[in-house]
Formats: sequence, structure tokens, C-alpha cells
Amino acid sequence: MIITPNFDGVEGFVDTDTLKLIAVRNPKYGHVQLAFSGEGKSMNLAFASIRLHSNDRLVDAMAVMDDAGKLGDEIAKRWNANAPTEPALEVLHQLQDCADLVGLPSGASHSQIISAIRVKLTESL
Repeated sequence: MIITPNFDGVEGFVDTDTLKLIAVRNPKYGHVQLAFSGEGKSMNLAFASIRLHSNDRLVDAMAVMDDAGKLGDEIAKRWNANAPTEPALEVLHQLQDCADLVGLPSGASHSQIISAIRVKLTESL
């Protein structure tokens, strides 16, 4: 899936199909972040936080940090287990190349591209 973050000083898009999901423990703040990480990339794209405590006290956060970490690891494991294989990735990248042909921006989702291709094909009939 192509996503386009809106962060200051950051331009472009991220293809989550080519990235690995990781759980990053942050005991200083008492939570675990889920982030996309590319192989050999220096920056992680954090998008969710797991926090299993209701009070903003470090002692409460530390009491559940192991469980939050285990939950984050399990979510990441399941996401990565369902990641597309290399042949499927090739098809997805070829599909992204079709976005230009049907007049869509490069960050268009796969479903948008397929819908636009269907429209173009039915128009030509």
C-alpha cells in the first residue's frame, strides 16, 4: 500500500509492501511504537503507539512494558508473515507503473489504479 506522510521537511511516499513492521520499545515514555522500517534505512516511520496503562506514571508504564512489547512483537510478526512475496511485489510495482497511464498520481492506491484501469477499458469498448 502506498502512503504519503505529511511531516515537516519530508516529501514523497512510502510503499508499505516493501517495508518490515517493527515494534520499538520506548521505556522512557512508557509505550511501544509500531513503525515501518526499510532494510538498510536509517529512519523508521512510526504510526501507532501501544500503551497498556492509564496513569501517566513511570511505575505504571514499567509494570506493563513487557506485555506491551510482546503485543507489539506479535502484531509485527503477523503483519510481516502476511507480507507479499517477491513475485507479488513485482506485480504491485507494475501496477504502480500503470498509474501514469491512466492519469493517476504516483501515490495512488492499488484499488484506485485498478478502478481507473477498469473505467479506461470499458470506455474503449
